[in-house]
Amino acid sequence: MLLRDHLEDVAQRVGYVVPDDARTANDDPIRDIVETLAYVHDFGKATTYFQEYLLNGVDPDDSYCRYHAPLGAFAAYYALEAKGYDAETCLAGFVAVAKHHGRLPDVAEYVYERTHRRESIATEQDAEKQQTAVAKQINDINDHVLEFAGNVFDAATDGDGSWEEFCHRFAGNLLEDIKATVATEGHSEGIDRESLSDSCYALVLEFWSSLVLADKTSAAAAATDTEPSAATYEGVQPTADSLDDHVRSLEEQASADPDGTRAERLNHYRSEARTDVLENAASFADDGGGVATLTLPTGMGKTLSGLSAAMEIRDRRDGDRVVYALPFTSIIDQVVDELEDIYEVDTTGRLLTAHHHLSETTIRDEDAEDNDDAQADDADRNDDVAGMLGESWRAGLTVTTFVQLFESLAGPSNKQSMKLPALRNSVVVLDEPQSLPLDWWKLVPRLVALLTERYGATVIAMTATQPQLFDDATELVDDPETYFDATERVTYELDPSAERYLDDQTGPKGYDDAAATLLESAVDDESVLAVCNTIDSARTITDRVTDRLPESTDVAEVYAEELEHAGDVEDVDPRCVAERVADAGDRSVLHLSTRLRPCDRLRLIETAKALTQRDQKLLTISTQLVEAGVDISFDRVYRDLAPIDSIVQAAGRCNRSFERDRGRVVVWWLETPAEQEKTPAEAVYNRGTKLLP
Repeated sequence: MLLRDHLEDVAQRVGYVVPDDARTANDDPIRDIVETLAYVHDFGKATTYFQEYLLNGVDPDDSYCRYHAPLGAFAAYYALEAKGYDAETCLAGFVAVAKHHGRLPDVAEYVYERTHRRESIATEQDAEKQQTAVAKQINDINDHVLEFAGNVFDAATDGDGSWEEFCHRFAGNLLEDIKATVATEGHSEGIDRESLSDSCYALVLEFWSSLVLADKTSAAAAATDTEPSAATYEGVQPTADSLDDHVRSLEEQASADPDGTRAERLNHYRSEARTDVLENAASFADDGGGVATLTLPTGMGKTLSGLSAAMEIRDRRDGDRVVYALPFTSIIDQVVDELEDIYEVDTTGRLLTAHHHLSETTIRDEDAEDNDDAQADDADRNDDVAGMLGESWRAGLTVTTFVQLFESLAGPSNKQSMKLPALRNSVVVLDEPQSLPLDWWKLVPRLVALLTERYGATVIAMTATQPQLFDDATELVDDPETYFDATERVTYELDPSAERYLDDQTGPKGYDDAAATLLESAVDDESVLAVCNTIDSARTITDRVTDRLPESTDVAEVYAEELEHAGDVEDVDPRCVAERVADAGDRSVLHLSTRLRPCDRLRLIETAKALTQRDQKLLTISTQLVEAGVDISFDRVYRDLAPIDSIVQAAGRCNRSFERDRGRVVVWWLETPAEQEKTPAEAVYNRGTKLLP
């Protein structure tokens, strides 16, 4: 592809990536700004220095002359300035182009260093050498592609500027003018970090991410000579009707009666809660959206009600996409499996994407000829575009992790930035936000404000244990306490070790004692879950249990045998694994931790669910991965000492569907595992800010 064609192609793609109504805080059109950047972002490639390097692998004598982004960055500032945009917008464009192949820097520091030039110097510093190289590049373009330069600048500035004027500006005071936007005044010149407004970061982020997505997909599509179109970047919206039909079918299969059995009362209140949420979601959307909370106890159908609320808001606010973010990959797989069944799709199409660090994330069109051997090379090349679109969250519904979402908003890598344009006018669901790492609790409200204020997104935070993260959020449940009172399923008990911790922080429970307690409970109760704070702690209890109960069946071993026989995890049926475990004996043990592959964890959790539904005596020892959103129910739960919200989340795995009158949740304090210095509770929860008493 010729450079001229690439610049025009990227500018055209910007029109598909950035909505026409997207505006900056100053009400400037973001699409026009980024289209301007698109015309000049690779302009530095027009020099003979870069062309010689590209075509013949020859480095110029001045190696700085090979770099194309610096010239493009200065051209971007000038072009936006010529079109009448304010200095901070021009500055954001400068940084976006300078870093369209890199990561965002400290804006004020970067701009100052790139534009500061000392007087009467014998030896240039790196930034000064680059400035000198840009002057050489300008002369080279004047000597070889003057007409091309004129055409590019005419397109970039809509005729309000010119290549000739840019040359004069660069030779004159352009560097000084750019530096002045971030420099202190007076004799001791330096960086003035107060010079930039609070919205500057958002400006840079919006311009940069849109340019990166348009540029990368243009370059990848060039391999197959694919013409850009709006359809390339569009998703297929999952309909609220299909989800409603699925919920309706579930309700028809379940008897609901406010005066009936506990299970019937639960079904009644679950239906009431859903109606409550959807009615409030409609009025919330009509009032302009923003941030909402959805607070319901475990077992009240938060996942499906939250998704329905998100789609209601999306439709009423004329949004494009729903992003559903969760803390753990194991829960993602569970949610995605259910959505695939509801919508009869997989995650490679334009309706549904699953995106986490272990997922294969791609978007392919149904009519792609990927299976034709004659098209194999083209298919390989298309993988670049397909992968980019998937990781850019262009599907109608993306299920992802908190890490993917919030890291992409707070100092993202170049690749991570491509998903940000998809967040505009979206609905973002935060499922189990209390599971966010403590270090993120102060930052997340600011990032959510960025989403709502700059991207026009609506955010729903839903959990049974709502943290105080968002001021002035709208609750979508009229009276959450009504549902908590109606669904009281467990009693809480403190083990003597936990009482000793509260008294004088001495005397944690030993692992032999803990194992004996679990085995005694497993005799009386059909299923028992122990939730540990660390992998070492969970492994230690598991070893002590199996030492005491050698005749028990190891669920993971049976699963491994099935996996070896099937050859692929997708071909392992958890029900068959559960049947084999049950046939092997009436006592079984399962160990779960994040050291297992997410796909294996999901199959083992499904196996455990099948075993508990068969009333198999199952003892499961797990880390906190089972606490948030895992749909499984045990008769008794033991939880190592933790903050209240974590204990409540663990209790959500106990008597989940009222299988008995009351489940039992016991909190204990486990001792320090071998070769560790702190008890697991202290190691996890007393780092920095102290959460335990």
